[in-house]
Amino acid sequence: MPVSTALSIRTNPLPARHSGDFMTKITHTLPRRPVILYRRTDAYWTATILGVSVILYIFRYSPVDLYVFNSFGQWFVFFALGVSASGLVYRIDINRTLAFALVTLAFLAGQWVFHGMLDLRVGNDVALAGLALALLGIVFVMTLSRVLMRFKCSWLAYLGRHSMEIYLIHVIAGSGVRVVLQKLLEITDIGLHLALGMLFGIGVPLLVALLAPRLGLRWLFAPPPKLLLGAAR
Repeated sequence: MPVSTALSIRTNPLPARHSGDFMTKITHTLPRRPVILYRRTDAYWTATILGVSVILYIFRYSPVDLYVFNSFGQWFVFFALGVSASGLVYRIDINRTLAFALVTLAFLAGQWVFHGMLDLRVGNDVALAGLALALLGIVFVMTLSRVLMRFKCSWLAYLGRHSMEIYLIHVIAGSGVRVVLQKLLEITDIGLHLALGMLFGIGVPLLVALLAPRLGLRWLFAPPPKLLLGAAR
């Protein structure tokens, strides 16, 4: 589960009718206080943050020409989209299967038009079109998650709880095993690269997540205490 989605759900609990859903249960593992920008969770505040992030993304504006500021302006908008979209999607009372079917069609159509018909690339071409495509992808994942709530996917919930660790470490682990295969062992089989890359890309982060608390390294995957503010209003 995306971190932005998890943060939004944690600070904006789902309606009571969804209290038995596994996505509600896993939010108990998340911090009880959001950090910095999302110290408030009302619609006006989150919409304002989203609006500012969209402006930064479209105009590529950064007050300081440094990598960290430029990267924030380029990528934060997708986090903001996840927070705002999750706050809306989980409040819409519509049949889950129907919603998933409609969103899937829209998602596939958007991919085909953007990449196929128009031959555009996210990040390099029309900014608004790229944001629209990203929003379709976010809503697709959310509606898929709602469908999966019907099943006891404990293994998937476990991966979701450790999505931060997987996100941060998968590149190092997955790329590392591929370098060993190709450079040292001279193995170029695509299937083997994909299989081992995925295995190590997910397995190593989960192993680190398991060992970190035992070694007193919980801080590796948590925000610094100074960034945690008071309870959300």
